[in-house]
Amino acid sequence: MLEKIKEAERQAELRRLQWEAQQEQWRQEEDRRKVAQSVKESREQLEQVIQAWAKATSLGQFFAGVQARAHEFPETQRQEILDRLQLAREFVGTQNPLDFFRAWKTPHERYVPLSMQTPTPKQGGN
Repeated sequence: MLEKIKEAERQAELRRLQWEAQQEQWRQEEDRRKVAQSVKESREQLEQVIQAWAKATSLGQFFAGVQARAHEFPETQRQEILDRLQLAREFVGTQNPLDFFRAWKTPHERYVPLSMQTPTPKQGGN
């Protein structure tokens, strides 16, 4: 009878160890998935920043070109062009490309892999 109890305890311990190993495997797989996702999202956001930068730069060049060409016109037409230019600038709003870049998040800012996280103390004294 004692042997059956010991065998049952040993089997229960084996199941517990297998369960813990499975939990650790799932945790590691989830960590790898989150790392890959953070890299993907960071790359996509950086591409959006680059596109926004190109658009802001293009708008700035366009507005500068309009302003430079406005001086080729007589005063009345020049003022009309400059007024419209001001309206256009107000319409598109601020286009500071550095604001877009500063908002970008690196993969590490999105998710810290388990291997780089500092362990938290377990509660309950275990």
